[in-house]
Amino acid sequence: MSRRVVMSLVVGAIVLTIVVVSGSMTYWFGLTRPATNTGPAQTMCEDAVKHNLLAPSNASFRDIYAKKDRLSEDDNVWLGTNAEHVKEVWAVGGEVESPGASGSSSTAAFVCRAYVFDGQPPRATVNFPQVDERGQLLVRP
Repeated sequence: MSRRVVMSLVVGAIVLTIVVVSGSMTYWFGLTRPATNTGPAQTMCEDAVKHNLLAPSNASFRDIYAKKDRLSEDDNVWLGTNAEHVKEVWAVGGEVESPGASGSSSTAAFVCRAYVFDGQPPRATVNFPQVDERGQLLVRP
């Protein structure tokens, strides 16, 4: 083989090794982790939303998203000293449809923060940004 072919093979092997090692190290050392608690976080938030509804048993959810998030300053204020025990924070949002005070169905957007702790039960906070936009109360006063 010529010197050029050998050098091309060596450079190719080095590049391949660097790609494989760097890709596996980012996963091993936690720089990139797959989302694992999407289901429990979504369920926790749906339960927290239902707790605030006038008719929780008739609630239906749509356009739900769940993504891993970082602890914010607002989270630190709300959680207080418990913030140091947070392992994961999830941002969950979407829309909920449920009968309102008038009995007819109404839809409200919600935003939820789900917190997973080490050694403590998980918690969630819910916010309804435009809960009574059409004048029909959907959430408990």
